[in-house]
Amino acid sequence: MYEPCSIKANNHRAWANVILISMILVIIAFICLFVVFQKDKDTLNEHIIYIFAVLIVIFLGVFINIYNFHLKEAARYEFIETAFKRIEIAETIIKSEKYNRADHIEPIKSLTQNAFTFEPSSGSIFKKGKVENPFPGHPTLEVLTALINKLTELIGTLQKGQNE
Repeated sequence: MYEPCSIKANNHRAWANVILISMILVIIAFICLFVVFQKDKDTLNEHIIYIFAVLIVIFLGVFINIYNFHLKEAARYEFIETAFKRIEIAETIIKSEKYNRADHIEPIKSLTQNAFTFEPSSGSIFKKGKVENPFPGHPTLEVLTALINKLTELIGTLQKGQNE
């Protein structure tokens, strides 16, 4: 019943791996091009360095977004597959000979309630609110976290001002 979900999840994981390998190859290609341009000192100037840096950032951003999409889709299909398994377990309980409605109502309810509601985490820190420090007590990260939180508050107020 839930084999198509696992097949789709595996397909998305495979595409994520292809994107990851492509991203690595593009980075290697940009590094090789940069080394080739660097050997000829006459053609190397600041503009070429900036162009390479901008292109690398653009390609990395696109590849990371596509990679993230495939990972989220794989997680969604795995969640759906788990929901089908939960429904199947509840069905097995109901069909068993020892089924007693009074005794089994809570396990069946917990298995079937919200089985298919998948809520992925939002990827934007602007929607979540505050950023938490990954290493509490580290002074540099404390300052950086406070700075990021102030910037997100500022951007949030600017966005609210534009919406009104």
